[in-house]
Amino acid sequence: MIGGKIRKAVLLCFLCAAVLRATPQDSLRTLPDSARWIGAEEVALALFAYITVPVWVSVGIASILSPTLLLEQTESGWRLGWSAGTGIGWSTQRQPLRFSTLRLQIERESLQRGSLSVSALFDWNAVPILLPEILRLGGSVGFGGEPLGNGWRSHLQAEVWLRNAMGVWYLGMFPQHSLGIRLRYRPWSATSRWQLALGYWSTFVW
Repeated sequence: MIGGKIRKAVLLCFLCAAVLRATPQDSLRTLPDSARWIGAEEVALALFAYITVPVWVSVGIASILSPTLLLEQTESGWRLGWSAGTGIGWSTQRQPLRFSTLRLQIERESLQRGSLSVSALFDWNAVPILLPEILRLGGSVGFGGEPLGNGWRSHLQAEVWLRNAMGVWYLGMFPQHSLGIRLRYRPWSATSRWQLALGYWSTFVW
């Protein structure tokens, strides 16, 4: 019994040695692709894709749904909030780069749950900065309102801003953007009569 087991073990060793001799040594040194180290170029490309793609997507969203910081008067004092929205504008210019003279802006505000604000504005593109066809200083006046659960709350609005023309491609941004300060006054409201905002309002101009 013991001698038979020894013979089987020796035979198994000879078979393993024969298989190893028949196998090319190069195939033993070659590792599968999944086991190789990733090179520096692959790592750099992966990091570039993982970092830049979310950044560009975020910039694109912010370019259309422009954020605004709000400071609003309430019965208990001043409150901070935010809004995001976009607008449609009309221009008397017909060139590819153009500024709006009339705007309709729509925003979603955080201070009133589910509140939307709509404003119709007349723009004054007053002072050219550097290249007059690209950047302008100016202001806007207009009126609008916010639909509430029990009615409509109206406001008067004035803005001072620096804006780029519609059609300027920078950082993936295409619409007209107005970076400035906005003041709203609600003359017929018992509460929240004043609202001050710092915004970056986007407008698609036709």
